[in-house]
Amino acid sequence: MDSEQFDLISRKMDMIVRILVSENIKDLKLQSEKILALSSYGFSHSEIATFLGTTTNTVSVTLSKAKKKISISEQDIKKTE
Repeated sequence: MDSEQFDLISRKMDMIVRILVSENIKDLKLQSEKILALSSYGFSHSEIATFLGTTTNTVSVTLSKAKKKISISEQDIKKTE
Protein backbone atom coordinates (compact mmCIF):
# COMPACT_ATOMS: atom_id res chain seq x y z
CA MET A 1 0.00 0.00 0.00
CA ASP A 2 1.44 3.36 -0.97
CA SER A 3 0.96 6.60 0.94
CA GLU A 4 -1.79 7.81 -1.39
CA GLN A 5 -3.87 4.70 -0.73
CA PHE A 6 -3.20 4.98 2.98
CA ASP A 7 -4.36 8.62 3.00
CA LEU A 8 -7.55 7.69 1.15
CA ILE A 9 -8.33 4.88 3.61
CA SER A 10 -7.53 7.15 6.54
CA ARG A 11 -9.92 9.86 5.29
CA LYS A 12 -12.68 7.29 4.77
CA MET A 13 -12.18 5.84 8.25
CA ASP A 14 -12.30 9.34 9.72
CA MET A 15 -15.60 9.95 7.94
CA ILE A 16 -17.03 6.66 9.23
CA VAL A 17 -16.01 7.49 12.80
CA ARG A 18 -17.62 10.94 12.55
CA ILE A 19 -20.87 9.43 11.24
CA LEU A 20 -20.97 6.87 14.05
CA VAL A 21 -20.24 9.50 16.68
CA SER A 22 -22.91 11.79 15.23
CA GLU A 23 -25.43 9.00 15.56
CA ASN A 24 -24.40 8.33 19.16
CA ILE A 25 -24.75 11.94 20.31
CA LYS A 26 -27.69 13.10 18.16
CA ASP A 27 -30.25 12.56 20.93
CA LEU A 28 -28.25 14.51 23.50
CA LYS A 29 -29.87 17.91 23.88
CA LEU A 30 -27.29 19.86 25.84
CA GLN A 31 -23.97 20.85 24.35
CA SER A 32 -22.28 19.93 27.63
CA GLU A 33 -23.60 16.37 27.31
CA LYS A 34 -22.22 16.16 23.78
CA ILE A 35 -18.85 17.48 24.91
CA LEU A 36 -18.68 14.93 27.72
CA ALA A 37 -19.65 12.10 25.38
CA LEU A 38 -17.08 13.08 22.76
CA SER A 39 -14.41 13.42 25.42
CA SER A 40 -15.23 9.95 26.74
CA TYR A 41 -14.75 8.62 23.19
CA GLY A 42 -11.20 9.98 23.28
CA PHE A 43 -11.56 13.06 21.08
CA SER A 44 -9.23 15.97 21.82
CA HIS A 45 -10.52 19.40 22.81
CA SER A 46 -9.81 20.77 19.34
CA GLU A 47 -11.52 17.83 17.64
CA ILE A 48 -14.60 18.28 19.83
CA ALA A 49 -14.68 22.02 19.15
CA THR A 50 -14.45 21.45 15.41
CA PHE A 51 -17.06 18.70 15.49
CA LEU A 52 -19.57 20.84 17.43
CA GLY A 53 -18.72 24.17 15.82
CA THR A 54 -17.56 25.79 19.05
CA THR A 55 -14.26 26.90 20.56
CA THR A 56 -11.65 24.88 22.37
CA ASN A 57 -12.11 27.24 25.32
CA THR A 58 -15.79 26.26 25.58
CA VAL A 59 -14.81 22.60 25.53
CA SER A 60 -12.12 23.11 28.17
CA VAL A 61 -14.41 25.08 30.48
CA THR A 62 -17.23 22.54 30.13
CA LEU A 63 -14.94 19.62 30.93
CA SER A 64 -13.39 21.50 33.84
CA LYS A 65 -16.83 22.21 35.33
CA ALA A 66 -17.80 18.57 34.92
CA LYS A 67 -14.64 17.41 36.72
CA LYS A 68 -15.37 19.79 39.59
CA LYS A 69 -18.92 18.44 39.90
CA ILE A 70 -17.61 14.88 39.96
CA SER A 71 -15.03 15.79 42.59
CA ILE A 72 -17.69 17.45 44.78
CA SER A 73 -19.98 14.42 44.38
CA GLU A 74 -17.18 12.06 45.38
CA GLN A 75 -16.48 14.17 48.47
CA ASP A 76 -20.17 14.05 49.43
CA ILE A 77 -20.18 10.28 49.06
CA LYS A 78 -17.11 9.93 51.29
CA LYS A 79 -18.76 12.10 53.96
CA THR A 80 -21.79 9.80 54.12
CA GLU A 81 -19.72 6.63 54.49
